[in-house]
Amino acid sequence: MMLSRRRSPVVASLQLPLVTTLLFLWVLSWGHATADADIANMTALQKHVSFFDRNKDGIITPTETFEGFVAIGCDVAYSRDSASSVHAALGPITSPVDAPLPHINIHIGLIHRAMHGSDSGALDAKGGLFPKNSRKYS
Repeated sequence: MMLSRRRSPVVASLQLPLVTTLLFLWVLSWGHATADADIANMTALQKHVSFFDRNKDGIITPTETFEGFVAIGCDVAYSRDSASSVHAALGPITSPVDAPLPHINIHIGLIHRAMHGSDSGALDAKGGLFPKNSRKYS
């Protein structure tokens, strides 16, 4: 007698969000507008976030952020969740008024809109972190 293994509804439900999220990220990365990326005239914050701009067009898509997190060694689940969170928070703030909806892409030229008080003095001129000025998490 052969035993059949049925998938738990919980396991099946966990697979759908991953597929849905990846599909969502993939669709949003299609044919977006381009922005000028002049590295010589970028601020330290713009240089810092430009790492995630994989195609160097001045706009960071959720897919590019996902790829950037994977490139620095983060696992797929963390990269997916982080990319989604970062773009949900910063996309609307950094999008120009005339950008197509949804405002989910991060525009490097407008990243200054996402700064907050504790960002001050944390980056050097090349966009790297100053360890003594950046927040320490313990």
